[in-house]
Amino acid sequence: MNVGLILAQFYRFVPAAYDSGKAGEIIQIAYAVRSYDHPAITVVSYKTVCIVQVIYVTVHVAGLRARPTEGRNFCVSCEFVHLYLLRKETMILKVHITNLYGQHPTSTAQKAQNRIARVAKENLGFNELGIYCYDMNADSPEMLRTRLDGIIASVAYGDIVIIQFPTWNDFKFDEALIRQLSCYPGLKKVTFVHDMKSLMFESSRWLLPYEIQFMNQTDLVILPSQRMADFLRSQGLTVEKTVIQRIWDFPVTIDSFVRPKFGRVINFAGSPDSWKFEFLREWKYDTVELRTTAKEEDWAGQDWAKKEQVNILGWFNDDTLLANALRCSGGFGLLWSENPYFREYMKMNVNYKLSAYLAAGLPVIVNCGIAEKDTITRKNLGLAVDSLDEAVEKVAAMAQEEYEKMVDNVAVFSNLIRDSYFAKKALTDAVFQLLYN
Repeated sequence: MNVGLILAQFYRFVPAAYDSGKAGEIIQIAYAVRSYDHPAITVVSYKTVCIVQVIYVTVHVAGLRARPTEGRNFCVSCEFVHLYLLRKETMILKVHITNLYGQHPTSTAQKAQNRIARVAKENLGFNELGIYCYDMNADSPEMLRTRLDGIIASVAYGDIVIIQFPTWNDFKFDEALIRQLSCYPGLKKVTFVHDMKSLMFESSRWLLPYEIQFMNQTDLVILPSQRMADFLRSQGLTVEKTVIQRIWDFPVTIDSFVRPKFGRVINFAGSPDSWKFEFLREWKYDTVELRTTAKEEDWAGQDWAKKEQVNILGWFNDDTLLANALRCSGGFGLLWSENPYFREYMKMNVNYKLSAYLAAGLPVIVNCGIAEKDTITRKNLGLAVDSLDEAVEKVAAMAQEEYEKMVDNVAVFSNLIRDSYFAKKALTDAVFQLLYN
């Protein structure tokens, strides 16, 4: 074993937060590691940072003998100690993926992470790293380190960790997590981008350079679209390896005996009370019916809900119920926002609503600028338009034969979404790029 390499690793991985700075003592520990069979080393706390107590040790390096001071405690990187205490055994690669808990059961963010993690565990054999959504300001720095140690307790040298991003905790939590993982030698890290707060919310735009800095500390990034990849590179993303997700999965069971019916109907799965979907409350078209999901408190007594061409489908906390309600409704599924900032985000991000409509078997109506517009038009899965006026005009003038062809195309394509093939492909491609390319 190369003593110089050992020392270099110690200098690199001794946590600065503990302000060790004791080169002589670290050298003594490095020599001790060389004779790892000796019972002199006791690992008191086994994870990211541990206390190694040197009781006594006899070291044979080029005939030199040394005896460290008895009873001294030293702060070193546990993963480094773990690496060099291994008895030349074959390392078995494990792939880990973070998973969000603690939000409301109907949270789209939590559902998305839970589904990706379920595919990773059940289909690919990944290990889960559960992350609870909480107010991290209640944690002291030591409490946070302890919490993170518990989360990544199963992670070892040379593994792969896929971080579903963001964790939806304070961004300081994300920074602490990536910093903790970076202490592991040989670890490969992946950022799986679900959303970017800086691009979702104008008030959070200041986060953009920090989000990119987070990604730059990983070895590969899974992004929703090539357009987002190009944008992030223009803003400073330097990670060479990327995987493009394209579309969210929506694993639901549909009633195959029901076929979406042709009709002058546009469905929208989303709350009219949201700042992103104010156009619902301003529906002005008489030739096409709008059917939207909404909670009763969001529409009861509202003037917009009394319009003849507006109907409420109800509110569905269960995605299977939602998909089958949309399927029975027939017509088209609408992916839309008139909010300028969010509309720009939709050009780069993958939207869950698109997957819900396609999984239900409905042809879709999308803005020409969205990330997967080319897929929609190339596969004839619906309409790409520049305005709601154009959308309504095309639906009103559509022949049933044209609609039926779209339904047939969606029926074939939607198998990819309901059977989670997009997640399987993105996760598998990520591992292949890390280990094969």
